[in-house]
Formats: sequence, structure tokens, C-alpha cells
Amino acid sequence: MIKKQEEGGGAGMTRKEEREWAWFDGQFRRHYSTMLRLTARQLRDPARAEELVQDAFELFWQKRAQLREHPNPGGWLMKTLQFLIRNEARSAGERLTQPLDGMALERAAAPPERREPLAEALPPGLAEGERALLIWFYEEERSCGEIAARLGISESLCRMRLTRARRRCRELWEAQGGPDGSGAKIF
Repeated sequence: MIKKQEEGGGAGMTRKEEREWAWFDGQFRRHYSTMLRLTARQLRDPARAEELVQDAFELFWQKRAQLREHPNPGGWLMKTLQFLIRNEARSAGERLTQPLDGMALERAAAPPERREPLAEALPPGLAEGERALLIWFYEEERSCGEIAARLGISESLCRMRLTRARRRCRELWEAQGGPDGSGAKIF
């Protein structure tokens, strides 16, 4: 956390600096525990959650001159923290996809999984829109919100169409004896 001594020497602060510090300290005391609790719940990593909350307060301190006039400094803090959490989740996903060093990767690697594109696995008889929904959702891993925006429809309508596309795909596969002809159930 930011220490008074780093910013001006504690006892040698001017009245303006003391007021700034008191304001910042009040914001910190008011919001820190809530922010930490929410972040720890989202990340499931208390140490990383504490770092992100501290990063948010560090940004808050750096922008304190502008934020003193902000109508909702607590809201600014929470929004900043949301962005930091999103960036952390994004970079965590990237870290998970980063390969190990070459030797460790060769020792740990399983044989590559062969997967055919979903478009080739979908049964004939699906409407083009149903195919697109299933591919976007399962293969491209798009959210219903992203798909809805792409189609210019509401998210709830997108979910309904996806449910119908799954049902139709299941019916067609079951009529054919399963996706691979084995009679296995899907969805």
C-alpha cells in the first residue's frame, strides 16, 4: 500500500497534502475490505486479489487530483478494479496457453487430439442459422451476448434460438443413431 513517507515525509506534510492524505485514507478505509472480498471471490486467489485491489488504489492515488472532484470516487474504484480483474483473467488465460520450455513440453505432452471442425460434425438438416449459432457458441466459444450483438437481437432471444438449435441438432442426431452412429446422447 502507499505509505505517507513515500509521498512527502509524514510529519513534514503541508496542510494541503494532509487533507489529500486524509481524503485518500478515508476512501481506502471505506472501500478496501469490500473490494478485497469481491475480488477474492471472483479470482479464488486471495493473494492475487489483494495485489489487484492495491493496484486499483495505486491508480486512485495517482489520479487523486482529478478524483477529488469526481461525483462517485468509490464507483470509480470499483470500475477500475473490474478492468483490472478482467485483464487478470485475460492474462491468466494467456498464461495457461503459454507452452512450457521445449523439453518439459515434450515430456508432458499427450498425443495431439484430432478434432474435426464442428461444421463437419453437425447433422444434415439443420438450418443455416442453427448451424451458425452452434458453431459460434461451441467452436468459437462466443458468449450469447456476443452472438446477440452480431445478429442484432436481444441476448434472451439468442439463448432461445440456441436452445432450439441444440434441440433440433439432438433430434437429427438421435434419428441418425448419435453423432457418430453409436447412439450416444449429446447436449
